[in-house]
Amino acid sequence: MVLKITLWSLAGFGGLALLLSLVIAAITYRPGAVERAPVVCRPDAPLLSLARHKAAAPLKIMSWNVQFMAGKDYVFFFDLPDDYERPPNFETASRPKAASIARTLDEVARVIRDEAPDIVLLQEVDDGAKRTDESDQLALLLERLGEDYPCHASTFYWKAAFVPHPRIMGAVGMKLSVLSRFRIDRATRYALAPIESDNLLTRQFNLKRALLEVILPTREGSELAVFNVHLSAFSVGTRTLARQAAQVLEVLDETVAAGRPFVIGGDFNMLPSATAYDLMPPERRYEYARETEITPFFERFDGVPKVADAQGPDRADYFTHFLNEPDPHGPDRTIDYLFVSPNLEIPTYYVRSHDTLKISDHLPLVAEIKPREPL
Repeated sequence: MVLKITLWSLAGFGGLALLLSLVIAAITYRPGAVERAPVVCRPDAPLLSLARHKAAAPLKIMSWNVQFMAGKDYVFFFDLPDDYERPPNFETASRPKAASIARTLDEVARVIRDEAPDIVLLQEVDDGAKRTDESDQLALLLERLGEDYPCHASTFYWKAAFVPHPRIMGAVGMKLSVLSRFRIDRATRYALAPIESDNLLTRQFNLKRALLEVILPTREGSELAVFNVHLSAFSVGTRTLARQAAQVLEVLDETVAAGRPFVIGGDFNMLPSATAYDLMPPERRYEYARETEITPFFERFDGVPKVADAQGPDRADYFTHFLNEPDPHGPDRTIDYLFVSPNLEIPTYYVRSHDTLKISDHLPLVAEIKPREPL
């Protein structure tokens, strides 16, 4: 009798475990290792001409982590480490107000219109998330930009119908997005390694980091590959960033071997050098490794902000990120970059900071790119 009860109990627990697994599978995002990403493109979108950008104005690229259009009026529950000394009665936020989102969308659109980049790489664009009222932020941004960007492609890297976290308790949806003035032929999503320290259950609901590749055909019959990426935060002490960096570099090396020029940009969540790490106050180094995983990118490719700039006497001009915290100190680190293939060069670049400090916890990185030789 005891054996029979035990067997029935085990069967019951097994059934519950199977049911729970099926529910989790149904409500979470399970992308493949490599898969096509959706592209939206007007039929009248012009073709890119790399020859034109060699002879005349360079191709202008902007990369910007827009922090789900939340603005800088909040300190979110995930912003501060556990040992941060909080002021008395200080409370972190779970989500931005609707008015803040609308204002930030207006400001992001203003900056993009003013800069007029040919290609825009955006990270942390919400779509269907409870914290941003289930809105499609890319669609809202494109409404504000009018007809300027006839083509775009996106891929989710955080998506679930429900996340059982006490500060979320609802749907999440966050994308990498690429906006282009020129025709996009196709887009591909490459899955990146998860955070090593996540357990199996947490991994189902956590971010699914990705590399988004967008292919632009040219008038000359060649193609330009544009990559957008947002590598893992909160992974110090693991090999997560090293594994993700190796995966990205493998794709870039294959692109170079194929003779295809490329540009990659995004939030790499890596400091530029050990010197930059040493120059940060000790209490602000907790998210980063001193021996930075960005080094192989600079060894292979031309990239900006250049290491010499990001650790030099004027390094504040090249900071791209600053914390949301009760007593904000302003930008204090460089973790966003743009790199190009050996057949391209970056004659000019800058971080736009004079009017963007209240828009996001990242600042837009802008670069002009041109071919070294006719392609």
